[in-house]
Amino acid sequence: MGDLVHVMKAQVNWTGRTSMEVGVRVPAERWNESTPSTQVGWAYLVFAVAADNKRRYQEARIRRTHRLARRAAEGIED
Repeated sequence: MGDLVHVMKAQVNWTGRTSMEVGVRVPAERWNESTPSTQVGWAYLVFAVAADNKRRYQEARIRRTHRLARRAAEGIED
């Protein structure tokens, strides 16, 4: 059989104005043994804002503004 992955652990290592790096560790243990978990994988993920991301963010902000205005007009709190 295989290993059991319990919880992947992630941490933001660095952030900038338009990007960030996230470190991820993947611990696992044998499914049929009571040995301590071991690290079976790791990665550094880099997220960068592109023009498409900026457009999607701005569109989401507009939708939120409209949604809040509609709720306010209907007397519903956010």
